[in-house]
Amino acid sequence: MFIAEKLGIPVQTYNGYELGRRMLKADMLFKIADILEEPIENFFEKKIYESKKKKEVS
Repeated sequence: MFIAEKLGIPVQTYNGYELGRRMLKADMLFKIADILEEPIENFFEKKIYESKKKKEVS
């Protein structure tokens, strides 16, 4: 309930994000990352992030 409160959204909506029942928009993801004090990269599969990062370096 804490994160939902901080986001100003219903708990059911936040649960939908966590359970994959609702699509999460980028702005909401950035807000969640900020609340959790986590880099945005931590919300993605590591191999997807690594492969994109490798392309940028090449």
